[in-house]
Amino acid sequence: MDWNTTYLKKFHFFEIRPIERKYNCLKGAFNDLNISWEIADVTFNEGQAFTAETFNTTLMVLKLNKKIPIFTMEKEAVLEKLFDRVMAFTGYKDIDFKMYPDFSKKFLLMGNNEEEIRSFFTEEIIRFFENHHIYHLESNGEALIIFDKIKLARTDETLAFIEYGNKLASLLDAKPELVLSTQEAEV
Repeated sequence: MDWNTTYLKKFHFFEIRPIERKYNCLKGAFNDLNISWEIADVTFNEGQAFTAETFNTTLMVLKLNKKIPIFTMEKEAVLEKLFDRVMAFTGYKDIDFKMYPDFSKKFLLMGNNEEEIRSFFTEEIIRFFENHHIYHLESNGEALIIFDKIKLARTDETLAFIEYGNKLASLLDAKPELVLSTQEAEV
């Protein structure tokens, strides 16, 4: 059990969803990349007072040690209801790529700085996401949270998380560091 969930609150998903606890924590690093990761089960609430529901999910935090744009990406149409309310308040809008219609059909990609997000999502990154399992991903500007569904992961799913995280970390580590606008850099 780890009661310190402060870092998770730096992601939009948890800004309005109080976290009760984080437990079953696994920590590691992709040493060749100098990127650390943590997989944990998280219990959080959605809603207010008497209408609040409690949810459990397993998520991965991938600390990249470089600046990346702030964005949220998930499977198109599946979780939209869950995220629309949060994103509406933050000014996020769906970003589509005309050159990659399959990617744009599969994913709802949202963020405030469209230009930086478009430059970050190179063909190589887009193809990676098109060809791998579709997870919910969210960037806080220096790290990603990744989860599948709002449920706890089995052992095989946890191992798949680590493999996916390693492949994604390798791809992102090879990418030159993004020069962020002053608006993003101040966040």
